[in-house]
Amino acid sequence: MRKIYGAILRLYPAEYRAAFASEMMDTFEQSMADHNKNGRLRFLWFAACELGGLLKGVVVEQLAKRMAQDSYITSRCSVQPNTGLPAEIVEAQVDLERLLRSMEFAIAHHDFPKARQYSHEERIARARLEQLMRQHREDAIPPEWKSSHECA
Repeated sequence: MRKIYGAILRLYPAEYRAAFASEMMDTFEQSMADHNKNGRLRFLWFAACELGGLLKGVVVEQLAKRMAQDSYITSRCSVQPNTGLPAEIVEAQVDLERLLRSMEFAIAHHDFPKARQYSHEERIARARLEQLMRQHREDAIPPEWKSSHECA
């Protein structure tokens, strides 16, 4: 079953696979193990639904790539190089983007417990990013301006 899933997954655009393939495979293997415990008939139904959904996704993503080549996943998910921001902020942005993609994927695959976990992690990551941005703005103010504008 893993081989079939992997073969269909290779039909997705490369950008999509780079962003989601490992999470998709992990989620599929976890779900497959869970459904395998529920009897052969339920497992076969699960497998048929998953493979059907995966094939539908191939068509949707291939069409999306062809219709909007300049705004496909790569441009939406990649961090812009040389933004002038400190590396710590860029890392926080990358982490936040990863969490958002993971949460969207979990929701799309009806894995709501995992989506809630990602949502919680996203709130923490967003608060951390906001804190770093505030700190960066404060650090950008020259020390002489800080001392000359302080009230006595």
